[in-house]
Amino acid sequence: MNKLGFQDFLRHIWRNLFVAFLLAIICILVSCMYSIYSYEYGRYKPIEKIGIKNGYYVGGDNTDLLNLSFEEELAKLEGIEDIYYINNVSMSIDDKYPCVLAYESWVWENWEARLKSGTWFSEYNKNDRCIQIVISSNFGDYKPGDELVAVADNKMIRCVVKGIMQPGAEVLCSESYTADDQTYNSFYSNMEGEGGVVLMQQEAADDLELMCLQGSSWSLIKYEEELSDEKVLANQKRLVYLTAAMGLPYDSFVENSKDYLYEKIAVYIPMIVSGIVLAMIALLTVAFINVKTGSRNYSIFYLVGANRKECFKIASGNAIGTILLSAMFFLAGEQLVARYAKKANIVFNLNMGSKLLALGLYIVLGIFMIVCMKLAMKKNSPMEVLREHKI
Repeated sequence: MNKLGFQDFLRHIWRNLFVAFLLAIICILVSCMYSIYSYEYGRYKPIEKIGIKNGYYVGGDNTDLLNLSFEEELAKLEGIEDIYYINNVSMSIDDKYPCVLAYESWVWENWEARLKSGTWFSEYNKNDRCIQIVISSNFGDYKPGDELVAVADNKMIRCVVKGIMQPGAEVLCSESYTADDQTYNSFYSNMEGEGGVVLMQQEAADDLELMCLQGSSWSLIKYEEELSDEKVLANQKRLVYLTAAMGLPYDSFVENSKDYLYEKIAVYIPMIVSGIVLAMIALLTVAFINVKTGSRNYSIFYLVGANRKECFKIASGNAIGTILLSAMFFLAGEQLVARYAKKANIVFNLNMGSKLLALGLYIVLGIFMIVCMKLAMKKNSPMEVLREHKI
């Protein structure tokens, strides 16, 4: 931005401050919406990544899933390829008895609990000296990197704390079933309790040959891809009987989940669209006012030999200064919102996606403001500007 453009920016400083502040608020709202979307999509992602094309969602208290009677009934069904659920491991850690959940790769590779400190699971390696665990904030006064001793099935196991969850953070393993919520949302709950929650990788439990019991109140049954429609229907009828009708076909479950995801986001879309339209109207108005009030200066520039293109560069400097000032307000405001969200235990993820979205919005609005100024300057020719000011 050249010197004359900077002077033009200062000449209209109060209008520019208003526009910059308005743009910053709108970009923060867009960032918040993206944060909500990324959080909700992150909750849905594990179910999406399983890649079940044909199957059945089993809700309700199905702790009998591993019992012999239920296994025998499942064996009678044709084309059952796999069953997905969350295991519970009986384990004491540092002489405490938390709720220990074992996550398979389809969970921990595609979803992360909200962490207060530390990191999420990294790639499992059976040759590591310690198994990785992520603990709830109420489990004990530990910090990331601490090594703990666990006992399970008369085996002594060394554990390293990878991360500590935020207070009240959800885990993927609901203990209860709600008939009117047959979506991915029913997979999550706050299970901190008095003893706390500890998460581990199922691969570690398998290598250590630990006894696991189903801990989730839901299961996802995956059929073989080549299973015929007739056999799918027969399986479905049998599963409805076995689960007391607390379930539904997997494609219906996915449809319900997508509807729920859209509903969580759709409520914010009108607000964001209205905000962007308001910002564009404000930019259009301010651009024309700034050009109009600065036309006398432009007429003087014309007299000393400047052409319209050079005057446009000066006006563009004003627009660029407004956008840069707004970006500074946005970064400061985003940090304030993030701090408040952390204290209030509200989901607000400051990630690269939200910053890139805000950057893209600033670029679009900046170009729009420059185009508006160009249109405003084209409205009158240099001679008309000189005549208007009787120069």
